Amino acid sequence: MALPGLLAAFARIADLRIRKQAAIAGYFAPAVGGYCVGLVLTYLALLFEWGGDQGQPALLYLVPSMLIPLVALAAARGELPALWAGEYGKHRDSNGEESEHLVAPESDHEPEELPV
Repeated sequence: MALPGLLAAFARIADLRIRKQAAIAGYFAPAVGGYCVGLVLTYLALLFEWGGDQGQPALLYLVPSMLIPLVALAAARGELPALWAGEYGKHRDSNGEESEHLVAPESDHEPEELPV
């Protein structure tokens, strides 16, 4: 269950950084909707014993049902390369300063040497 949770968190972060929209208009709602579809598919697989008497792993249904709508939506919006690379453009950090990337920019000053 950690991987679908991480994918939903990634979708929400993408909403806030790329589109700056509410969760319904961005990627988060399709991710949660896909999770619900995957959960229903998982229960149906157990109910109708698809694949035999043995249980099916939930990730077999959850991850594709979340990932396919996200990739299709990003491709339709032309944002798939940015979403895939994690390049979200400008955003504000905790200090309120704008930066271009998710990683902290390198500083111009040399690091101080620690006393021995």
